[in-house]
Amino acid sequence: MAAATAVWLAFTGARVARADEARWPGSGPGVRAGTAVGFSQLGDQTVTTLGGELGLGYRIGRLTLEAQYDGLHLLEYVADRGSNAYRGELARYGVAARVFFLDLGGGADADWMWRLYAEIGAGRQLGRWSSGDQFARNDLATGAGWLLEHRMRPRPGGLPFRSFGWHFGWQLETARTGRVQLVAERTTCKTCGPPMPGRDLDASLVVSCAFLAAW
Repeated sequence: MAAATAVWLAFTGARVARADEARWPGSGPGVRAGTAVGFSQLGDQTVTTLGGELGLGYRIGRLTLEAQYDGLHLLEYVADRGSNAYRGELARYGVAARVFFLDLGGGADADWMWRLYAEIGAGRQLGRWSSGDQFARNDLATGAGWLLEHRMRPRPGGLPFRSFGWHFGWQLETARTGRVQLVAERTTCKTCGPPMPGRDLDASLVVSCAFLAAW
C-alpha cells in the first residue's frame, strides 16, 4: 500500500509532460496604433511635437522588425499667450529592429507577459513650416520600452488575433542640422547673413503609447 501510494503521488504531483514546450507569443505579424509626443530640435529652434504613430511589423521569437509612421504637429509655447502656437507639420517614415531581452510574467503558459525591449532604427523626416518652407532629412534612432501583452485564449468571436497588448516606449532620434537651420534662418530673418557655426546634430525625443494586436 505504501509503495502504491508513493507511485500515485509521483505521477499526479509531477508537472504536465509536453512533447514540446509551449511557445508564446511565437512568430507572426502585428500592428500597433497610438499617440506620440515629444520635442524636436530643428536648427536653432526647439519645438514640441504632438500626433500619432502607426507601426506594422513581424515578430520572430524575441526579434521584431517594424515599419513605422509618425504624423506630428510642430508646436511652440508662447509665454505671452500661455499656450502653444502652431508652427507646422512633421512626418517620419522609418524602420526599426526591436529585441525583447527580458520577460516578466507567469511563464510560457501564462495568459499575460510584461516584456522589456531595446531597439535601433533609421528614418526619413519630411517637414513643412507654417510659412510654407519645407525640409527633409535622414535620422538614426535608438530606443527602449515595454510591452504588456495578453494572450487571447480562447479567441472570442472567432477573431484571428493571437494577443493584444499595451506598448509604451521612448525613441531618441539624431539628424544633421544643416538643411533645417538654413530654412529656419530664412523664415525668421530675411536680411541676415549665413548662419553662424553651431552644433552638427539635432536631437528629437518621441514618447509613444500604443495599442498592439498580433495574429
